[in-house]
Amino acid sequence: MTSYLRYRPIPIVGIFAGYQINRGGETFVNDVGQNDEPNNSKLIFGGAIFLYGTQIILRHAQDLQIENGFKTNHQTTLRLQWNF
Repeated sequence: MTSYLRYRPIPIVGIFAGYQINRGGETFVNDVGQNDEPNNSKLIFGGAIFLYGTQIILRHAQDLQIENGFKTNHQTTLRLQWNF
């Protein structure tokens, strides 16, 4: 489950903050449970600019709790979308 709060101070700029939770989903091999249910959470924040059919999004995320799976201390993503 992911939840976001978004705010647009002016029509071409948006800022956001979010929280993501990943629970459940144990895997099985030959009908034997692997005891690998995820219990993970992540904090997300960033901003976006919308100009003339172009969208630029900068997003930063940080894992808060990882009980199964890979841990990412900090993740930064820059996305450019151009409509033509």
